[in-house]
Amino acid sequence: MAATSTTPMGYGVTEKIAMFRMSRTHNRRGAPASCGLWKSEQAQSQSCEPIFSHHPQAGLPATSSGNSMLISTAKYNSSIEIDAKNLAVTVDAGIGLRRLIDAVEEAGLSLVAAPYWEGVSVGGLVSTGAHGSSWWGKGGAVHDHIVGLSLIVPAKQSEGFAKIVKLEPKDQIFNAAKVSLGLLGVISRYNLVPSKHTSAYRYDNRVPLNASGDGTYDFLGFQSNSILISKSIRATEKTMDNGRSLGGKCTMAASVLG
Repeated sequence: MAATSTTPMGYGVTEKIAMFRMSRTHNRRGAPASCGLWKSEQAQSQSCEPIFSHHPQAGLPATSSGNSMLISTAKYNSSIEIDAKNLAVTVDAGIGLRRLIDAVEEAGLSLVAAPYWEGVSVGGLVSTGAHGSSWWGKGGAVHDHIVGLSLIVPAKQSEGFAKIVKLEPKDQIFNAAKVSLGLLGVISRYNLVPSKHTSAYRYDNRVPLNASGDGTYDFLGFQSNSILISKSIRATEKTMDNGRSLGGKCTMAASVLG
């Protein structure tokens, strides 16, 4: 017995509407709260389709079999494990994005990338290729920061008709499983790498615009200077350009004339 199709949640209407739209192809419903229950549902049904509290209007993939089932991930949201020292987060697929963001922030970390809408589950945003808008590092796609996942797949009768497969980047189907829309199995857990960066801010000491002064610029670069100074600076810049000296150009840019 094999699961012919599985699909994670995406964006759109509520679960009740999604259930109504797909009632012609699915005749049962479950909301397992543990990985063991997920395996049980997968083993009992020919086709499992995981959804969240929000689900796309298009019921894809639809199944022709009457022995199929919708599995809600809404209750599969009990575990967020954070290892701040090793920059590792393990999370259940049903955890909502906002809850995950809050949890990692409490540990002094942050997600490298995330979509704008916070109502999506981790399983849904990864499996559908959801992304932000960053060019930094690996980019804004959340699945590019996943380093491991647990996949519930059909199995032999001796294995209880379902088993858990743990995938890592070294596995051949790892990249395919991350954005598979659930077609390779039900993804139950994810391992992802959070971000821990610091920012440097410059504080300017300013005075009111109407403050009195001596009427001169303290920065010599804004004052009248000998043409020889300008010529020597330009000659130095050309020397740096011709020699492709990036370090020298940075030093010049950071220096203060005078």
